[in-house]
Amino acid sequence: GAQWISGSDSAAVPWWMKTPLRQKLIDELTLRGYSEHTIRAYVNAVRQIAKRFNRPPDEVSYEELRILLLERCRMELAPSTLNVMVSAWMFFYSKVLHRDFSRLKAEFPRPKKAKRKQRAYSKKEVRQIIYESGLSLKHQTFLSTVYHGGLRVSEACQLQSGDIQSSNAVILIRRGKGRKERHTMLPDRLISELREYYGRYRPLSPWLFPSRRFPTRPITTAGALQIFYNALERCSLPNRGGIHCLRNAYS
Repeated sequence: GAQWISGSDSAAVPWWMKTPLRQKLIDELTLRGYSEHTIRAYVNAVRQIAKRFNRPPDEVSYEELRILLLERCRMELAPSTLNVMVSAWMFFYSKVLHRDFSRLKAEFPRPKKAKRKQRAYSKKEVRQIIYESGLSLKHQTFLSTVYHGGLRVSEACQLQSGDIQSSNAVILIRRGKGRKERHTMLPDRLISELREYYGRYRPLSPWLFPSRRFPTRPITTAGALQIFYNALERCSLPNRGGIHCLRNAYS
């Protein structure tokens, strides 16, 4: 239990330095193509079991897991947080320890997510955000790519110059949701904007939108969000769910 606990708690010990059991969990997740973000979340969720009961998670009973789940529910955590936690536990006990998955499913009913209506921006507001907020051409083109391409922010950050296939009027998304490759439409307006941007900035790295501080790396998600929030502030518009709402606003 102490190894599972101390491995992630100590700032001096990186998260990937783990016990054999934790390594087995990460190996199983990696083989199935889970993202690094999800792997971190799952490892942390299983670590909480060891931390709560002060022994390795493979020695914890179903009844104890139910106690821990009840404690987390009483903390009024977000349904999405609880779902990630339950998914991690199910994966660990079924795929790593090979315990009966049907019993796990019966033991852990899924917390339901509260339904909410997506609040997208109007076309007038989008025009304000992208074109009338005084952004630099690079930042303006980045937000326009998210909007006109219907991209997730992570997808836009990871775009390479070769992914813009103007001859076919498509954008290649190399690592979309679930690490799947897909294509999305490339409108004429966005082609023109990208050509103007590329002609002025001529990014040297393969990344279409390189980081300002580290030109050999792509712009980070945090950096992209800051661009969006700066534009909102300049336009005096409310935040209606983050940059993702640009993607939902396009039609």
